[in-house]
Amino acid sequence: MTVASGNGEFEYRCCLELKPWITDERCSKVAHQTDLLLGAYWTMSKKINTLIVLGAGASIGSRRYPIEGSVQEAFPMMPSSRNFFYDLFKGKAKLGESRRFLNMLGVMYEGTNWLINQAWGMDKPESGFDPEQWRGINVEEVLSFVDIGSRMYSRSATYQKGFSIARSSLIQFIVMMLMTRTDGQHCELLMELFLSLRPRDSIISFNYDTLADHTLQRVKKSHFRAYANLMSGKFPRVRDYASRGILLKLHGSVNWRVCTNRQCRYYKRPYIPFTTKKRVLPRIFGGGFGDCLGCGEKRHETAIIPPMTEKSLDRHDFFHRLWLIARAQLPRFDRIVFVGYSFPSNDAYSDWLFRQLRFIDQKRPQIIVVNPEALKSRNPVRQRYVSLFRGFDIDFYGTLASFVEGPWRSI
Repeated sequence: MTVASGNGEFEYRCCLELKPWITDERCSKVAHQTDLLLGAYWTMSKKINTLIVLGAGASIGSRRYPIEGSVQEAFPMMPSSRNFFYDLFKGKAKLGESRRFLNMLGVMYEGTNWLINQAWGMDKPESGFDPEQWRGINVEEVLSFVDIGSRMYSRSATYQKGFSIARSSLIQFIVMMLMTRTDGQHCELLMELFLSLRPRDSIISFNYDTLADHTLQRVKKSHFRAYANLMSGKFPRVRDYASRGILLKLHGSVNWRVCTNRQCRYYKRPYIPFTTKKRVLPRIFGGGFGDCLGCGEKRHETAIIPPMTEKSLDRHDFFHRLWLIARAQLPRFDRIVFVGYSFPSNDAYSDWLFRQLRFIDQKRPQIIVVNPEALKSRNPVRQRYVSLFRGFDIDFYGTLASFVEGPWRSI
């Protein structure tokens, strides 16, 4: 289906196989798809440049497809940042049975599990473990803790080696847990948002998972091509991306790799090991993360960073350049849609980024917040937005599902 507008035309490919015995349910689905396309058309025709910002709540409230294997079926929910470990340890409740918990971190990385227990003052129960003690332990705070420890001492120090091992183990654990839940999956709700993207609209994600990546790839937008080019291993120039619609993952991603070999062209330059020349996103369980594409050695690691890592934003660093691109894009947006992002107190860089809106000499963008917590007037999340965007036009909405299936089609 092709829809023409004053700015050219954009194409939607609908993979619907129409048959003479089509059911009423199938007809309903076709009608629903038509509504989405028309809604996307009217959104684009308004010539409003939009920035979509994704936080953990966007993944928690996602509708993920396809569900492949027993693991993804057994763990349907995505973990939150502030209850990351508790959510991961929590199994799927069965009818007539109490919910079961399994400390997978202790099973896989006993030393790192012990370190967190000690640093967060957990009491060791007589048998097993107490899942309630893991409530409120924020994975980004833990990652920041071990990352700082790995850089605080000289390389010959025992403490440095211990913290470095813990950091590596924790990152491997995060990658494994997120990819077992989302490997190759897209989100139907994010797809509805992304279908309406204009060429100069952009997406910022603070999530490590790959739901946004695969969803953007699925809708076949130019934004994915720009993202693939950004992640090709070349050091990006701000001017090349300042006016292009793109996905920017400012905290890294579980499918990004970076080489630790100083002689490799990918040293400190994150890249995605695309599986073909057409740049198809790799599947972690399909052999997509083999040896380094630059030097051929097994000395690469996952490129994710905690919010408070100072080293990650050194001048001329890849992540430093990503944040500069995000800053350079801000002036062109008429509205910013925050989905499931809570502006955590430990992420001073995101606070810095969006306060830059006050230094832009033009009309302030509309702020749209999609977060059930922010609906309550006294909730800290809502107060954070009200304080940060004082003087802006702010609208609050509930869940991602209720937003894309209702207000998004009319605003």
